[in-house]
Amino acid sequence: MALAGVRVHQPDQALLGFYASMEHLCSVAGPLLDHISLSAIITATAQLWTSAQANSSFKPNDNSAAFELKRVYCSTLLQLKPMLPIVEARQISNILWSSAKLGLNPDAFVPGMTDALAAKLLQVTKGAARRHPNAQEAATFLWALATLGHEPADKGLVDVVCKHSAGLIKHHDDSKQPNAQDCANLLWALATLGHYPTDKGLVDAVCNHFVMLIRHHDARQRPFSQGVSNVMWALAELNHAPPDGAASAILEWFTELCKLTGQEPNAQELSNILLACAVLRFKVKGHVRLALVDGLLRLGRASCHKQHYCNAAWSSAVLDMLSVDTFSLILERLQPLPVADQAHDVLLRQDLSQLYQALDSLQPLPSAAVQHLQELMSSLGPRPLLLERTAAELSASKHLCAALGKLGLAFTTNVSLSGYRAAAVLQPHDGVTVPVVLVTKPFERFRNKDGRCAFFLSSLFIIIALHGQKVTLCPHSSDRHNITP
Repeated sequence: MALAGVRVHQPDQALLGFYASMEHLCSVAGPLLDHISLSAIITATAQLWTSAQANSSFKPNDNSAAFELKRVYCSTLLQLKPMLPIVEARQISNILWSSAKLGLNPDAFVPGMTDALAAKLLQVTKGAARRHPNAQEAATFLWALATLGHEPADKGLVDVVCKHSAGLIKHHDDSKQPNAQDCANLLWALATLGHYPTDKGLVDAVCNHFVMLIRHHDARQRPFSQGVSNVMWALAELNHAPPDGAASAILEWFTELCKLTGQEPNAQELSNILLACAVLRFKVKGHVRLALVDGLLRLGRASCHKQHYCNAAWSSAVLDMLSVDTFSLILERLQPLPVADQAHDVLLRQDLSQLYQALDSLQPLPSAAVQHLQELMSSLGPRPLLLERTAAELSASKHLCAALGKLGLAFTTNVSLSGYRAAAVLQPHDGVTVPVVLVTKPFERFRNKDGRCAFFLSSLFIIIALHGQKVTLCPHSSDRHNITP
């Protein structure tokens, strides 16, 4: 009855009625309620709250239901706290999942509760096999921690749970293996927590298992568009290119989903895929790019955020797949509506930077398109000015220049090329060879002359080997990208 109530015109009243019923139950059967019952109450509360949020008449920040939610949630956690020694993996997973859905961190109500739950899950993961979390419980646990933005006190916890999940991938019983949603939740959690697992093969193992599920004979086992999007977004955030063939299989499946009625991806998912392909420099086939960009352009403006269009333009440019016609269509979608909320139509600095970088990638423009594109861009805003260099950028440039000096190479530093900042530019000895540009940011795209190379210096250890010498610069890594229009 409560679930039906939140779906009609008075969801707040249905929630208040549910809270009153739970409080009455706890007062009458208090001593008889165990950890399983209390976990079920928290889970039911989260499910009901989530359903209420889907009701357009429900305003969670402007009614007494929100205040009562916190009171009932806190009361239930306090009853549960003494039972933590006997709580099992399923209850821990459900409690944290529910807390994440409610947007409530247990620590804010019962100090130390979140880490106590995490520590208990670590204990059962290391204990008897019969008490180990299953694939869904492990992935949901990490997803909840990431959604809550909670860094566990035990820094090794995430790796232990990841290792356990990797073991389940190889389980002889298929029913024990992670499903597509578990794989997506696991990788999304790692990326959101900013945690790269110590087991370097874990991400590849999850990707390969995900591809196996894409090809599963049972269509119910295959991932939906949200799962595919989350996996690709996570790979980009982790800066991890999947094994050979995995990326192609994932993109082909996503392209198929674009064609399936009822499973078409939304704007956020399309944008995530395009952005991930650009960040990881995947070789995207023409029909895949067409499905992604056309899928986004087919959606109504009400379904798309301005950032989705900007991501599509920039990503297509980085992948050398942006045409003047496509860019023009994207810019037209970004134009302010005749009657609109001006604040909604204003593009952020990052959005404008993406658009101008995309425009630069199309240079030289066909004469017929110059005026039209310039008018569209001018209506959106001027090219953003360069920001002051951060301490990290200054430090990276300092180490870079020191290494180049040891190599005896001629170079210039703090160079601005068409509004982009380069860490340094190597000058040719013969006066004929084109310069080599060294940059410290992955999201810069230079309007290059033909043949000029750009080197991107990113995040592990840079070792440059020139003239038979090796010079270690600083904690970074080097990736070489030919960036030409």
